[in-house]
Amino acid sequence: MKRSGDAEVLRVAVITFRALKGWSQAELAKATGLGASAVSRYESGAQVPTADTLARIRLAVGVPPILAPGLLSWIRAARSAMAGGTIYDYGDDVIESAAAELGQALSQLMRTTLDEIRDDYARERSTDDEPWEDDPPLG
Repeated sequence: MKRSGDAEVLRVAVITFRALKGWSQAELAKATGLGASAVSRYESGAQVPTADTLARIRLAVGVPPILAPGLLSWIRAARSAMAGGTIYDYGDDVIESAAAELGQALSQLMRTTLDEIRDDYARERSTDDEPWEDDPPLG
């Protein structure tokens, strides 16, 4: 049975998400609450995951939502190149879109990381038992 292009991209996406975490199908199934047989069907292409199921898988492996569209675009472009096409077959608009998505994803990742560092620093300072102003002078 020949699968549609989007079905094949989603099949590869499920495999890629699982591989990024280094999990077996059983581990992915447990983390998502899906049956192991469902994961197997998605990866074999016997069944196409719904958008909600794909989101559950993405969340379970920890891929930020902003990266998912870029991953799907990358899979499409890579499959085209492997079939003898090139990334240029998609045109400048797809290349620009993929670059914009990547820039947004990196920006979001940096903001999230900086927020976490700032929160950790604030937590450490709020539990600091050493009152800097009241310390006696050294020496």
